[in-house]
Amino acid sequence: MRVAGRRSRLDTYRTRGASADSSALGWRAVYRRSGAEGLVPGSRRPHRPRKREWPAAVLAEIRRLREAHPNPGKRKIHPLLRRFCAEQGL
Repeated sequence: MRVAGRRSRLDTYRTRGASADSSALGWRAVYRRSGAEGLVPGSRRPHRPRKREWPAAVLAEIRRLREAHPNPGKRKIHPLLRRFCAEQGL
């Protein structure tokens, strides 16, 4: 028996595709595990974000290139920095 206003999983799959079906199954699992509070969107920030760490020589070269050539963007500076890193073995 079907409740008015509710869709079956097969109807959802036909109209919205497999991704909607897998999303619904994921939401159902979260609801069973944590209740309605589990469906409230939380932070998507990584628990341990990677820290950007570059050698001091690379940072110094970037500063030097920016002072010598203030207008070029990252796409034009990248080949110069790449060559520097190859020469320095970085």
